Amino acid sequence: MASMNPGWLPRRAIVSGQPASRTRRVASIAFLVASLGMALLTTPVLTGSALAAHTPCGTPHDFFDGYDSSYVVQTTWGTSANIVNKEAATCGGVSTVSNFTIGWSMIAENPGNKGYAQSGFFHWPGNALQSFAEDNLHGGNCCFRRVFGSNVTNGGQDRYWEDYLFAPTQRWVSENVDNTALQHTNFNPVGTWAQPFVSEWNGETIYVETDMPGFSNAFSRFSVLQYEDGNGNFQTQLPAGLITTINPAMTCSCYHQDTPAPQVGLGTVFDIWTQPVNR
Repeated sequence: MASMNPGWLPRRAIVSGQPASRTRRVASIAFLVASLGMALLTTPVLTGSALAAHTPCGTPHDFFDGYDSSYVVQTTWGTSANIVNKEAATCGGVSTVSNFTIGWSMIAENPGNKGYAQSGFFHWPGNALQSFAEDNLHGGNCCFRRVFGSNVTNGGQDRYWEDYLFAPTQRWVSENVDNTALQHTNFNPVGTWAQPFVSEWNGETIYVETDMPGFSNAFSRFSVLQYEDGNGNFQTQLPAGLITTINPAMTCSCYHQDTPAPQVGLGTVFDIWTQPVNR
């Protein structure tokens, strides 16, 4: 997930019969403050979006907007989505990378555990939208890694995907943006992560005062949702019941998503956006 590691990452629970708690990317607030610092701003942070920033930032948590896969329905070895990059307003008072608004696809270990690998787009105050990749062996600070790629276009679309490589000498997850591998896990998830693995597609923020990517008239769209099967092939036809919602306690009424549904030429599609009046 993207996180606050050094972004902070408690991970959400999964509903629909899945285990009730999932705290995958947990790092302490003390570590965040010590490693990144929190620069105080005297004016709201404006990001160039249509919405004004909210100030001040409140308590860091970890908020999500999107969907996960059900490991009961299908084990996944990788994941993919075409995502429309959307810059959004960030809250005031925190100008570091910890105050992010992002969208991503992810492969993760069995719910209730903390390992993951992901790629997506990333924005924080004063910086352009960038692609990024991130992974964590088992959560916490010891094994967190994040790299940034090139700038991406606000309103443009890129493919963000995680590919488990089955070659004998390459047993890792490649974290990709379009045709570029930004990094790969420095471990083999098999024998390291709890199985079965799951796919996830989400927007994420750390502060509820920061907007999720997308607006009611300009969504951040996730399309061509795919999972990687055990033969290394990406499947666009998602099994019935594969996609599950997130625990409402890990989101906000100001963050919205519509129901994933097939569209001609786009595979399975859903949109996310912020409705700040509900905050």
